[in-house]
Amino acid sequence: MKKEKIGVIGAGVMGQGVAHQFSKYGYDVTLVDVNEDKLQEAAARIRNIERLDLLMQKSGKSPQSINQNILQNISLTTSLSTLKEATVIIENVPEKIEIKTIVYKELYHVVNDTALVAVNTSATPIGILSALLRYPERVMGMHFVNPVHLMPTLELVKGASTDDNTIQRALDLLADMKMKGVLVNDAPGFVSNRVMLMYINEAAMCVEEGIGSAHAVDQIFRECLSHKMGPLQTADLIGIDTILYSLEVLHHSFANDKYKPAGILQQMVDKELLGIKKGQGFYKY
Repeated sequence: MKKEKIGVIGAGVMGQGVAHQFSKYGYDVTLVDVNEDKLQEAAARIRNIERLDLLMQKSGKSPQSINQNILQNISLTTSLSTLKEATVIIENVPEKIEIKTIVYKELYHVVNDTALVAVNTSATPIGILSALLRYPERVMGMHFVNPVHLMPTLELVKGASTDDNTIQRALDLLADMKMKGVLVNDAPGFVSNRVMLMYINEAAMCVEEGIGSAHAVDQIFRECLSHKMGPLQTADLIGIDTILYSLEVLHHSFANDKYKPAGILQQMVDKELLGIKKGQGFYKY
């Protein structure tokens, strides 16, 4: 079977992981970002992901690679128009609707008449974005989880216009990478983040209000509630900015203050304490 040609938009943490995963299984990938420096930084981080994944493969914790030179299959560019030949496009830009709208208006002129567009969004409803493209029936959510190479299950989101063929293509694509998807319907935050963001936000409020330290909050989740990772360590892994922006989407979408972001999250973003990717968040790395 002929391999899909993959386009990945956004060279941040998720874009890096997604590009690595597709290249690992022999797909040709074009990674697009508006910032050339960010692309070079992404290349370096993809090398690091490759090294870590090779160690995981040796210990049997990650499936074996088809491709032994990950970056050889990844092209880096600042031009979105290079995706005209892509048969699958995965969008990973920041969780800001104004940024996504700009990207999708440009994508309108780029997406060919057979391409699947996968929205790797944390909270923005698929329907809002698919309405900006010519073929909404071929748009769906594919919510990859960080780190992508170690998280084989992802949330698939069916938009109101998504057709069955698009869903099957996504499932086949995942199966080829030894991954699988759980299908849900479209709504702000879907299932995973609508639930998870709430307890991360409450955990942040516990720190903000002096009820407990980040370490204490996470220890309770790990050792009393049997979570593998505490909510604030999870926030650092995802990125404090992504957590904040996703909560803002939920707060706006539902018009309900239960989703109002904890003040400490905005303070951390203002100080660029964004978690692992910046070397400090709730913890130092």
